[in-house]
Amino acid sequence: MRAATASKQVRDGAAVLEDILGRAPRYYRAPHGRDRRCMTDAARDCGETSVGWSISAIDWGWLGTAERIARRLQRVAAGDIVLMHDGANQHNHPEALVRVLPGFLDALQRRNLRPVALGQA
Repeated sequence: MRAATASKQVRDGAAVLEDILGRAPRYYRAPHGRDRRCMTDAARDCGETSVGWSISAIDWGWLGTAERIARRLQRVAAGDIVLMHDGANQHNHPEALVRVLPGFLDALQRRNLRPVALGQA
């Protein structure tokens, strides 16, 4: 995809989110974690901070089973940003993720960790 097209997608995405939320989005995550300068520049120009993740639930594809997701989430440590997908598509398995979330949240609490939204850490 050409840089101009990619930048336009970031700007258009920010505009749609602003229409839906009633305020401009604060954060931008590069699709698939692939940072492209043109896209992060466009996000910055829209007032967004680019944020990645430090651990992925890998809740997609053949690796996206509840058991495997639960094992990966056991590795979460203080300060981690966890990538999870809430939308179903041909690859994501949010139903498997939802099955393990209660146990994951309980485990965090037992370890004196708590989930927070970005900017609230």
